[in-house]
Order: sequence, then structure tokens, then C-alpha cells
Amino acid sequence: MAPIRSMNPAWKKAPVRILVVVARQTRMASYQLPVGIGYVSASLKRAGFDVMVLNPNHALEDLEVLLERAILDFAPHVIATGGMAFHLKQVREIASISRRLSPHSAIVIGGVLVTNQPEVAMAAIPEADIGVIGEGEETMVELVAAIATGASLDSTRGLIYRDAGSGKLRRTFPRPPHEDLDPLPWIDFDGLGLDVYAGLHRPGEMAPGLIIDPGARVMPFLTSRGCPFACTFCCHEAAGRRYRRRSMDDVFAELEHNIDRFGINTLAIYDDLFCLKRQHLEEFCLRIRPLDLRWQCSIRVEQVNPQSLKLMRESGCTCISFGVESMSPTVLESMQKKTTREAIDQALGQMYESKITVWANLIFGDPAETMNTAMESLDWWQENNRYDLRTAFVGYHPGSRIYDDALRKGLIGDPVSFLLADRAELNGTSMSDDDYAELRAIVQHVLVAFGYCGRILELISTKEGARRMTTICPHCSAENTYLNPGLNKSIVNRISCIYCNQLYRLPVVFRPMQSDELARLADEINALIDTGAEATTDDETKDNANRIYSAAIRALELDKSQEDLWAVAIEASDILGKPAQAIDLLGKAIRAIPFQPLLFDQMQARLIDLGEPGWADRFARQAAHLRSVGILAPAHYS
Repeated sequence: MAPIRSMNPAWKKAPVRILVVVARQTRMASYQLPVGIGYVSASLKRAGFDVMVLNPNHALEDLEVLLERAILDFAPHVIATGGMAFHLKQVREIASISRRLSPHSAIVIGGVLVTNQPEVAMAAIPEADIGVIGEGEETMVELVAAIATGASLDSTRGLIYRDAGSGKLRRTFPRPPHEDLDPLPWIDFDGLGLDVYAGLHRPGEMAPGLIIDPGARVMPFLTSRGCPFACTFCCHEAAGRRYRRRSMDDVFAELEHNIDRFGINTLAIYDDLFCLKRQHLEEFCLRIRPLDLRWQCSIRVEQVNPQSLKLMRESGCTCISFGVESMSPTVLESMQKKTTREAIDQALGQMYESKITVWANLIFGDPAETMNTAMESLDWWQENNRYDLRTAFVGYHPGSRIYDDALRKGLIGDPVSFLLADRAELNGTSMSDDDYAELRAIVQHVLVAFGYCGRILELISTKEGARRMTTICPHCSAENTYLNPGLNKSIVNRISCIYCNQLYRLPVVFRPMQSDELARLADEINALIDTGAEATTDDETKDNANRIYSAAIRALELDKSQEDLWAVAIEASDILGKPAQAIDLLGKAIRAIPFQPLLFDQMQARLIDLGEPGWADRFARQAAHLRSVGILAPAHYS
């Protein structure tokens, strides 16, 4: 077989240069560092190849500017990139720019994106010459050696590539996963830019309970690969179902090597399933305790017990992630979670008592989901909102069973278009699209409206542009002070108590800078209110109310944090005899300002009038919670 591309003769006279490009997720902000590509880079370097890693997440410039600079400076023979399935758009952009700027380089893609759908990935990225299927450490080393010598690729396991003659896609024999992980090189943290990454995270970002001050220095880490369980929505084809773990000696040798080099005080363990056996967990806890790190991990519900939690907490563990997913037995069975509602309840209670934060989701939209099963989860959520679990709709990720089922049923048409849409969700249930849309609205409303909130005593900006926030924890009543908390424009901002480690909502609302148009509309509304007070007929009153409503809605499009604007729009709707419009606006007001007890009181009264005592009780309980914490109105920031 001919080589993939006509090889530049200079390749045979000098070491092959490989540019490894990380998919961009952000620009100088918190994100999940892709350690998989760090293993590949480390393997190439150990094999003697000249490797440069470009991580655009650690720069503010546009991707094309960064790539052009790297290609001009480094003149790579091979450009390698990859990521998760829904990084397709970013990986495709890297490949497209690279082909234009370096037409003679071989472009290689890999990661879960390729592993779970090799032909789809190669079709979606026509600039790619070769795809790496599965774990890429050995495959990339053999591949680059073959490219350097012009050898056939057929003897390199774990590839999909375009035949140079026919252009058709060809696969080589699969490469089995690594049975022994210890011989693998350690993650190339120098290449990935851990010195920058470690300090990008603010309190409230990453895993809850992990970051409590701006001095946190975070290192992601792997102690094992694979997961033996088969949850229907999960895909881990790159690591496989076979669980393999590193020896503790290798784990701690790498940890201790990097802690001092990068000033690490916080550890984010990326394992799909951490320390499957209890004795391994106990050994890890005993060995990590002297290192004085805060750390988090993912385990299964049945691994949770008071003895293990005590050991973990004493060794620095502040957050555990495990799969709650649903509190409907029907959905748990459909997901093949191999757990029960009772076991989940018990594990959550034990974690709460141990002062370790839980990081978990309630996932809606499983194929077995109905409005009744969803309400089982939502009812439980509000009764147990002290855990403040996140909510999401199930993602249909390539490689998962539900994705394959949806593809077979025709729910997913073109796989490439599905991935490029940047939306992994679809209605795979038996519910109508209208009912599914209603469920989405209900879940969003419950998530935003019924959070477990702390009280803000102070939120100020310093002269240097930093923020200082002081709060009262609703769990233990401790006073917390945070510097530069990770506040975002989303109405759901969470943070963990420095003392009891539990998660709670911050009653803060983003307020845009005052605009001339907003001030003009406010003046218009005030003038119309004065005019309405002088109305002498119903028609005049209604005409004026209609004008007030229109102006208020326009103003709310500019700033949804203004409670007075919501109030006049709701009052105008009542005057116009539109109770459904009024209650819809009140619901939107609560979602925009979910920390004002009076709004919940108003919704309770209206729901009672509508004959909805169950929902009325929900709003009454939330109003009582806000008042018990001492929240009468939200804090604002801009």
C-alpha cells in the first residue's frame, strides 16, 4: 500500500515533528483538562519523537492565529487532535485550519469521537487522513513510526484511514486495551499546560466542595480505566468495560512528582469508577492523607458506607460523585443502574452526615420516562433539596445503548448533523413532543425555583476589581467568606460551605448595566401609571393597562432582574382580565428572581384559586425556606 501522503523528503533526515492540538472548550477559564491526549503526547515523547502540544484553552487569541503561529514555528509533519463525540465541531475546525495552513502534514484524529463511530468521524472530518480507535498510546507511536518510514499502516492495530489510491476508508485489526497500566508514561502535564490550568478555577467551579478559595491549584488524575457496568446512557468504548487499575506505588509516585513541581493542593480524580474494591480505597486514603490535598472522586452507591466515608473525609475527600439519575424504580431499571431508590437515599444521607458533598444528577427523558415517573423524581427532589442535585435530560451519546436504539428507530437521521447540532438530547420516550416540552419546562422551573439557599451578608467589589462575598451556610449556619467566587449570569449559582462542605444556592441575580433605553421605558411606565390613575372608564383603564404591559415587557427584555417591572406587567394582565397570562408572567418572574418570598406567596395564592393545592404547597414551602434562612430579596451583581 502507498503511504498516506507523499512524504516530504526532509522527514527521513530529521526526527518527525508532531503537533498535538487540544480541542478548545474555553478561553482562560475553568474546564476539564483532557488527560487522554496527555497520555498520547507522553508516549510520543518517550518514543523519541519531537512533540509540541498546543492548548488553545490557555490563550485568548482566535484558534486560527494560534495554529498559524504553531505551524510556522514548528513545521509539523503530523498534526494530531481529538476529543469527545460532541467536540466534533471543534475538532473539525482544527483539522480544516490545519489542512489549509499545512497541506502536506498528515492529520490524525482520535478519542471517543473516533472510537465510538470511526466511519462517521472520518466522514465528518474529510481533512483527516487517519483515525485512532481505542486507547491511543501505542497506536500513535507505531503510526508515527510508520509515517516516518513510509511503511504500510496495515500492521498498525487500531486505525481507520483513507487509502491513498482509492480514497476509501480501511480499518486495521482492533488494538486491545492495555492490561497493565503501570508501564504507560505519566501524563504530559508540561505539554498540556498544567502550570496554567491548575490556577484557572474559582470557588464554586469544578466539583462542588473542591474549590473553596482562589489559591486552589488543581490537578486532574487517573488511577484506573474502564467500568464493568452497563448503564444504557453511558459510553466508555475508549477505555472499555474491563476495569483496570494502576498500582498504588505508580499512582503515588506520579502524584508526589507533580505536587511540588506545580504547587498542587487539589486533586480531581477522573476515573469513571474509583477504587472498585474497598481495600484499594482504604490504601489510597491512608497514603494520600499525609499529602494534605483536597480531592474528589466517582464511586457507586453500593460503595458508600459510614466507615469508608469517615476514612475518605479524614484523608481530604470533599466531594463524591455517584449516579442518582432517577428516583423512579421504573426508570432506574430501564437505565440498568443496578441500584434502588432506597439505596440511593441511604447513601445520600450517610454522605450528608459525613460532611462530604454529593455531586450527582437527576436525569430525565430516559426512553421509559413518563410524566408520572418524572414527578416521582421531582417530588423527591423538592423533599430533599438540601442536596441540591443538578438536573439534566439524558444525552444520546454515540456508543451508548440508547443512542444505538435511537439510530435503529430512525430518531437520529444523519449522525454527523446530530453531533454538529451541539445538542445530545432528543425525545426517545413514548410521550408526545408537546408533553415532552411541558416536562422540560417543569423540570427547569423546579430546578431554578426550589433551590436550597444560603444568605448573603455581603457582596462587594474591591478597588482592584476582585469580589468578596460573605454568606451564612443554611446547613451548619457558619459564616463563610469567599474571594472571587465563580459567579455566572445563570440564575443557578452554587457554592460549598468551607466548614461543613455542603452545597447551597447563592441568592444572587445578575443585573445588566443600566441603559438609556431602560431608563426611558421606566419613565414611560411611570407616566402611564399616573395616567391610569385618572382613567374614568373601563375602556380607558384597559387601554392604559395594555400600554403599561407592552412597555414593561420591552423593559424586561433588557433586564429581567427588575422585580417592579414584573409586578406592573402582572398587574396589567389582571386588569386586562388575563389570569393565564398573569400566572405565566409570575412563573417567569420566579425563574428570573427565585429568591423573593413574596413572589412565592403570590404564586401559592393563585394556584389555590386554580385548584392546584399540591403545587401551591410547593411554593409555600419554598417561601418558608427563604424566610427561615433570612432571605427577603436577592443580592445583585453586574
